[in-house]
Formats: sequence, structure tokens, C-alpha cells
Amino acid sequence: MSNLLFILFHLFFTPESKPVAERWIIDKNSVFTIEGKSNVAPFKCQTVQYLNRDTITIFRDNNPNTAFTFGGGLKVMIRWFDCEQQVMTKEMWRTLREKEKPEMKINLIQVGRFKKSGEKVLGVVEVELAGVTKRFEIMFEVGNPSPHSLSFSGIRKLSFSDFRLKPPNKLAGLIKVEEDIMVKFKISLRAAG
Repeated sequence: MSNLLFILFHLFFTPESKPVAERWIIDKNSVFTIEGKSNVAPFKCQTVQYLNRDTITIFRDNNPNTAFTFGGGLKVMIRWFDCEQQVMTKEMWRTLREKEKPEMKINLIQVGRFKKSGEKVLGVVEVELAGVTKRFEIMFEVGNPSPHSLSFSGIRKLSFSDFRLKPPNKLAGLIKVEEDIMVKFKISLRAAG
């Protein structure tokens, strides 16, 4: 009986430890790539470097069964995407509605617990593109989890229709892009301070 009272006392009266908040800066080496296919050839649109100085906060607690949660995110300017052909680049900007919504916002929501480089963990991100916001699960690969640097790499199949967009076409519709695209990314972080 005394053991049961001891357990109940600790369940209800032991204060929970607060998560530790760590601030990280998004590094300029972060890369985002969109790959797709047309009826003529495959294409790739990629950012060269991440030019904003955004920060995110990772909240870690002592419970080994809970995922790490995040605050903050990234803002990727649509004009940062280069498709290696001027016509295709401008068509992609037009398709992603760059003039009305010039940035894509990516908020990291949570990532499974990790301890070492190369681990694969399930995460959740929220993407806002062309005025539409969607949540997606993504399998992340963790890179170099040290006190000063960290990265998350991943790949996710998306569709233009997920964001109420129509695939680009050029040359009066002679070249048509398929609905599905692969989005690849590497988010590199460095410790703030």
C-alpha cells in the first residue's frame, strides 16, 4: 500500500521538468530542390543559397518517448529557384504565383528524437505556398548533431494540386509538366550565440 501511495504522490505532485529551448540559425548552405518531369525531359529547380537570417527554436525535454518540438521556420523566396533554363525558371515562378505570394514558408512542427548522425526520424512540417497551407509527414535524416551544428535532409513527393496550382506549360502548351514533383531539401543549422 505504501508503494502505491508513493507512486501516486509522485505522479500528481512531482513538478514536470520544463523543456530546454535551444535557438538555432538557418545556415546559408541550406538547399531546396524541386524535381519533375515533362513530356520532353526531366527538370530541376534549385535554390543556390539561403539568404535570410531566420532562427528556429528546438524544445527538448527529458521524456525519451516524445518528439522534439519546434518554434519558427524558414522563408524561401520563390525567385531563389533557378531551373537552369530562363524560360523554365520564369514559368516556374509564374506557376508558384511569385508576384502575389513571393515566398514559401516552411515551419518545422516536430521531429522524432535523435542522438546521432545518419539517424532517420519521422517529422511534421507545415508548408505555405501560393496562399495555401498544408501539413506533411517527412522522413528526415539527421546530420552532425553536435552542440554547434545540425542538419535535416529529406525528400517528399508532392503535387501541384496540393496547393491548388496547375503544372507549368510552355511553348503554347507543347511542353507539359507532370502533376507530381519531388521536393528535396537540406536544412543546415548552427547554434545561435
